[in-house]
Amino acid sequence: SSSFGSSLDKPNNSVVRLLPKMPSPLRCVAVAILALASQVSGDECARLSERACLEKRGCRWFSLKGNSPFVAQLFGRSAKDVTGCHDWDPQWYCHHHVFEAVQLRIHSTPREDIFREGLSHFHITQGSGENGNPHHKESTCNIWCDMHGTEACFGQPRAKPAKEIRGINYGGRFVPEDFLGLRGTHEILFKDVQKPQHSKDLSLCDVGTADAGDRMAQFLDMNIKAEHFTHMVELGFNIVRVPLGYWNLIDFPDSSTPSGPQEITARFRNLQNLMPASSYRKWIDRVFQYAQAAGIKVLMDLHTAPGGQSGNQNTGCDLGEDSNLYFDTDWNRQQGQLAIESMARICAEKGSTCWGIELLNEPYGPHDERRLPRETLKHFYAGAMKA
Repeated sequence: SSSFGSSLDKPNNSVVRLLPKMPSPLRCVAVAILALASQVSGDECARLSERACLEKRGCRWFSLKGNSPFVAQLFGRSAKDVTGCHDWDPQWYCHHHVFEAVQLRIHSTPREDIFREGLSHFHITQGSGENGNPHHKESTCNIWCDMHGTEACFGQPRAKPAKEIRGINYGGRFVPEDFLGLRGTHEILFKDVQKPQHSKDLSLCDVGTADAGDRMAQFLDMNIKAEHFTHMVELGFNIVRVPLGYWNLIDFPDSSTPSGPQEITARFRNLQNLMPASSYRKWIDRVFQYAQAAGIKVLMDLHTAPGGQSGNQNTGCDLGEDSNLYFDTDWNRQQGQLAIESMARICAEKGSTCWGIELLNEPYGPHDERRLPRETLKHFYAGAMKA
């Protein structure tokens, strides 16, 4: 295993990820091989000043910050041997340079508070590689332990708490999915609704009943609650992702629908017939109101593009196969950009509570020749970013 001061530069990332899971004898061999390889390749970042380090692509500044009685106890005088400018992989650094070195020195358990507190003083800063660019990525070494105790603990880099994104999904509200089983899904929203022959699951576009709008309103009232957001914050989350369908954001002109085969567009029309897009605003506003009161920010997600970026039920319309998609038309793409514009207006209105916009959820591909064409996505993203 490694110790402070060893020169382990540019390790292979795939090997680094596997090292914590290797048996000890095999891990020692892997460490020795990587050490030898690093000595041959050299560390091009060594001896650079902090400023020069952050301006050189591929270099990172490793530092020991803050005063702690535990640092000297855990790391000894050699702790500063692993600071300065290097091209080390952060995962490698936190686990092998720091975490394993402590274990070798004092044989302490990683689950002890002093172990965790000591590691947190080791910081990693990476610049943009551009002269004069002040934006840096910052992280500290941290310990991850399996809560059940079945896996070995390991050291890892984590973003600084003030900058760390701890996200949670608030799915299944505006784009209900049968398998999520939210309150009212079966007893209200999908009551007596039949699944089409070629679909895998019931989905929102199958709700074509006369009282469809009332069903949707009841469902939203049941599943958007202030206590959900306070509980998210209690659990440590600071960003909540809210999936939305295009029909929550825009109405199609002149009773038109997204383009597609006739039997499919009839189902798309059911989505628009639930209620006008403007009617959803009170529930979208409610999400932002509850989020702001709880102190959590909102990421708005276009979960469904007109015509569907896949045929999965998570688009609001299960079309049997993920490759059954109709977003790849100019008309559907144009309407998708209008949906993004609507999201942008809402986001601007909500100020700092709106953390951002996700342009599109899970477009199908690229492993299948029937995938959504990259050119379609490229044109859509280019237009959406101008919204």
